[in-house]
Amino acid sequence: GGGAVSCALISKQAPPVCLEVCLLSNRRLGFCDSGLATHPLPTLMGAGVACCLASDDPAFFGAHTSHGLVREYVAARHLVGLDDEALAELARASFRHSCAPPEVVNRGLAGIDAWLRDA
Repeated sequence: GGGAVSCALISKQAPPVCLEVCLLSNRRLGFCDSGLATHPLPTLMGAGVACCLASDDPAFFGAHTSHGLVREYVAARHLVGLDDEALAELARASFRHSCAPPEVVNRGLAGIDAWLRDA
């Protein structure tokens, strides 16, 4: 279908594109009428599309503190059903596609790998 074609196009963009996904705002805005278990995030990731999580407009969506991003990861785990490896890949993509200095990216990636190893 069109979704598979779109995923293929996104995954082959140059420079690479990383989709910033805001699960809780997607749910709140009604983009996942059947709940987050039907969110396309796993399909996108499975098609090779780089994705990362973000907390969209924390004041509006109820995350008034720095816990907004943590809530997105909790939703990804418990409502979308992502496992440790998928959560780690989301975190890796956020570093790989950031504008952070290489030493920060490398330290972040090493920390993610350590978390995954110890999980």
